[in-house]
Amino acid sequence: MGYSALPTGTRAADRQKLKFVLKTLVKNSINIKDILDLGAGTGWLADALRKEGYQVTTFDKNDLAYSTKSYENKLGVNFLLSSSESLKGDFLKYKFKKKYDVIIALEFMEHGFFTEKIIEIMKEGGILIASFPNPKLDGLMRFLSWNGIWNGEYKEHYLEHINLFEPEEIPLKLLEKKSILKICYLACWKKEGLIKND
Repeated sequence: MGYSALPTGTRAADRQKLKFVLKTLVKNSINIKDILDLGAGTGWLADALRKEGYQVTTFDKNDLAYSTKSYENKLGVNFLLSSSESLKGDFLKYKFKKKYDVIIALEFMEHGFFTEKIIEIMKEGGILIASFPNPKLDGLMRFLSWNGIWNGEYKEHYLEHINLFEPEEIPLKLLEKKSILKICYLACWKKEGLIKND
């Protein structure tokens, strides 16, 4: 398992997320065929996973090609988005044609009430991997960002956080959780019927 798939200059947090995703995929690799990357943005994660040999379908509300072009210019890398399926649309209204073994939702779930739909398109025994803000610190991060103290380039992004939650609130079996600087969580769950986490 290598982490060389990410280009030089990629954010340290993204490298941590990729490491967590790859570790989770390796631990649960027996029947992984269909991976869905929700809120794929520039496609950096899907591209990194493809370089590791995984088949990934990307989904975003925007056309990935536009954001990828600016990302390529910034980092000097080429993405392979044309080599696999890319879906576009409103996630809650989109009619998926199949269910997925793994759904990855990095910085996606806090932007809407998507949990029920995610569970609906997961295969039984499927894995959900997500990163999302720590609800206890999101307000502070919003304040720091809006006042130019921390990560000001993303200040509008924080206004879109409408669904803040703890990992235990997702009605799937929580397999692992960790935090990045206590600012955000990385977590993975398994679909084994709907359960309540303790």
